[in-house]
Amino acid sequence: MAQADLVIRNGRIIDPANNIDFTGSVAVSNGTIQAVGKHLNIQAVREFDATGCLITPGLIDCHVHCYEHATPLGINPDESCLSRGVTTVVDAGSSGESTFPGLRKFIAEKSHTRVLCFLHIVQHGLASSGCASGAPGGEIDSLNQVSVEACVKCIESNRDMIVGVKVRLSETIANDGKNEEEAYRRSLEVSKRAGVPLMVHHSLSTVPTQSDGKSSTLCCPKDMRTGDIYTHTFHAHKGTILDEKTNTIYPMY
Repeated sequence: MAQADLVIRNGRIIDPANNIDFTGSVAVSNGTIQAVGKHLNIQAVREFDATGCLITPGLIDCHVHCYEHATPLGINPDESCLSRGVTTVVDAGSSGESTFPGLRKFIAEKSHTRVLCFLHIVQHGLASSGCASGAPGGEIDSLNQVSVEACVKCIESNRDMIVGVKVRLSETIANDGKNEEEAYRRSLEVSKRAGVPLMVHHSLSTVPTQSDGKSSTLCCPKDMRTGDIYTHTFHAHKGTILDEKTNTIYPMY
């Protein structure tokens, strides 16, 4: 009879990538999955009865802020995610080009959780964001820190970890809205040049959702491209993908 270090039995095993959804067991040896099946005839040093539980591959949380102690919203990925079955997180723009090395060295390289990220279009990322600190203003109050070249270069040098570019569009963090459209335009350019998706946080924004047909003003999500991500979708503020007149979602393309 085969041997294993651990067998997890009687759980509902869900693995969409391999078209698996059944009640069964998983055998683990040397930290690696040895076998998966409905009726495993395997002895184990240790067994766990997962009746009433789900057994899944490590989950992916595609929007976290895990630059702990460097940004107002930073969490510890191991403490907050691993116990919930999340083994990979994607940080949504906590770091920019100038602060990314710290995210890699002090967070990603020290975490058991796999950490990927969207790079903020602003070079210092969310270090100066007013979203949680209560301070007025935010990261796009000046366009001096919004460099297309620096952002593209950082992405190209760190493709093992950076999976996209991020921008927050809100008049409260962009010089009363004056810098929003230009920051958005530069973010779209980075996305195109680096060949990565753009993630946009769009709320309390002066950037309209749809064009009025009379101006060349950029719109969000109207000017986003296939594969881009419109995040913080549903909220009670202006700048939402919901048409309040029809109670339907605006067409994106």
